Amino acid sequence: ADEAPAPYAGTTYAVTVYAGNQGTVGAADRHVIEGVPFGGSVSFDGLAVAVPDDGRYYAKGLRLAGLDNVAASADAAPTFYYANADASGVLRGSMAPVTEDVDLVVAYGIMADRVQYVVRYVDADGAELAPAQTFFGDIGDVPATAPAYVEGYLPDASLLTKTLGADPAGNVFTFTYARLAS
Repeated sequence: ADEAPAPYAGTTYAVTVYAGNQGTVGAADRHVIEGVPFGGSVSFDGLAVAVPDDGRYYAKGLRLAGLDNVAASADAAPTFYYANADASGVLRGSMAPVTEDVDLVVAYGIMADRVQYVVRYVDADGAELAPAQTFFGDIGDVPATAPAYVEGYLPDASLLTKTLGADPAGNVFTFTYARLAS
């Protein structure tokens, strides 16, 4: 009685988002997404981060756990956020493909230097292809923003960075999309 071998299931990975010291993520101290296949991706859209009501902190986004949140020098690479938190603390954006277990942590900012920035998604004529999203950071931060997926279009960049200034009008990131041939 020969038994057929079990089908190959492949290795899956877990992505864990830790709330850190200032709040909760998904109403808990951590949020775990399990069973992600090699090369799969995880969306954080809609995952809520709650901060204490004392008004001192706000959620900036998700970064790799175990790394310093502040660049050590002007030459250091900016902190890459796998998802940014909008004005209400809800995460927007997706992370890169998963190739191993990943631990992320919520990065917080202090309200004193908080400034708004907007990410826009337009075509070559300036027409909006997806609703603009508003985020917050600290003056002097260099957020790395990723484009939204727009079916039938290709963005001009895979990542945009800019140093945030005190004037919100100067803190606009615009992805310009080209229509793909049908």
